[in-house]
Amino acid sequence: MPDFVDLDPVEMPWALRTIFVVERLDDGRLTYRLVGGGMSDRLGGGLIGKTAEDVFESEYAGRVNARWNRVLDEQALCYAVTRHLTRAGQALQARRLLAPARSTTGRIDRVVGVSAFDQGHFEAGSGIDGGVEIDVRWRGV
Repeated sequence: MPDFVDLDPVEMPWALRTIFVVERLDDGRLTYRLVGGGMSDRLGGGLIGKTAEDVFESEYAGRVNARWNRVLDEQALCYAVTRHLTRAGQALQARRLLAPARSTTGRIDRVVGVSAFDQGHFEAGSGIDGGVEIDVRWRGV
């Protein structure tokens, strides 16, 4: 498992637009700390400091938080393909790879992810309210 300071997004040019970093704060909340421009564009922009509840509809936000917490608690890698709604009602299908990272304090409190958004468009109310997990796979680090 990498230390967060060893990860340099500039060394991953293929991921710059779609990389994101989530930090688990002392109070347990998970907030975005870094968000690539492509991901920010898809999710409505201004994501730094926001939580899943700020970005996604409530049921799907709970699933996102559960996934992020499991990555950290179990030090696991996760590959997920989902259809979901943003809080603004935009319907998306995305593929994500999530990995844990250790902060300078030694705590495993960062999720580093890369997202790829599929081109298809899905209308709100088309069976994806609450999100649909199409494929979710887990591996230990």
